[in-house]
Amino acid sequence: MPVNDERDYSTDAFFAWLRNGIQSGEIKTNRPKARVHIVDEGVALMTPGIFQDYASAQTNRRTDWASIQKKVLKKNWHARDSQGLNVIKYQVEGGNKSATINVILFHELSLVFGGKEPPTANPHLNRICGE
Repeated sequence: MPVNDERDYSTDAFFAWLRNGIQSGEIKTNRPKARVHIVDEGVALMTPGIFQDYASAQTNRRTDWASIQKKVLKKNWHARDSQGLNVIKYQVEGGNKSATINVILFHELSLVFGGKEPPTANPHLNRICGE
């Protein structure tokens, strides 16, 4: 993880939960309805879904998701869109379907995958121009 003098155990716990869930197969990647996708620019976490899943796993209350998302964003480890917004839009295309998803993008794959080799980029996701 990036160096930070102030430890934030809730942020550390979120990324540890994410890494463990991916390694165990409980958190799916690069699949339909997955919350985690590899894209050419890094790793995309679907928001608010991944944070709702984390809040639910910790407290059984999906409503607590916003506080952990704020703490993660406060670290400034994520990429921003061209207007400086935290959430980036991607187009998902597969079969005859197309949808827009909101993600928080991290260029640093090790935040999510630790030392493990991440999967290849999901060919069904494309960043929406201007984002």
